[in-house]
Amino acid sequence: ECLLVSLTEAGQSTGIKKGAILDGRLFQGDDILNFSSGIVHVSKRPHQIVSIQIPQSFTQTDMRVWPRVPTLEYLNLAVKNETTGALKLYKGKMSNISLSGAGLDIPASMGKPGDRISIRFRLGSDGEEYDISMNAVIRQIRPRSHNKLALRKSWFFHGVEFDLPHMKGEDKLNLQGFIYEQSKTLRH
Repeated sequence: ECLLVSLTEAGQSTGIKKGAILDGRLFQGDDILNFSSGIVHVSKRPHQIVSIQIPQSFTQTDMRVWPRVPTLEYLNLAVKNETTGALKLYKGKMSNISLSGAGLDIPASMGKPGDRISIRFRLGSDGEEYDISMNAVIRQIRPRSHNKLALRKSWFFHGVEFDLPHMKGEDKLNLQGFIYEQSKTLRH
């Protein structure tokens, strides 16, 4: 038994081949079901249809509960990769934030998806600045061409998920205040 899936990127065939592994997501209510499955057959006409093996297992994750707020905060980050033990300082920017995580643009990779990190940074809210420290997990890393001018530096986008249940109360309040202030500026 197989599932049939239509795959395109910007209306074009993906170039995926028989025998490759497809990582996918199914949406069910408030849950996301993640799976990996082998590609059994690829048809090109009239558009690309892929036959995949029925996944043997799914991992369930909750959909985003906290809204993501766009922001442009330049940061000095102190990051300890709990997986490797490496402690490094980075300069970068935060492109979005929510109570559950953030998007960080940094000119170096902080690790790999799944790595646990401890991060410390400073955010401004209501004319005040707050040092915020928390644990997080790197969920996504992708290269990003940040500077389109002559210097073309290679930056990396990091999607990090904060360890909300273990966040200190003061850090959580400061983060909530910052997110509230950022969302107010979007409404005006």
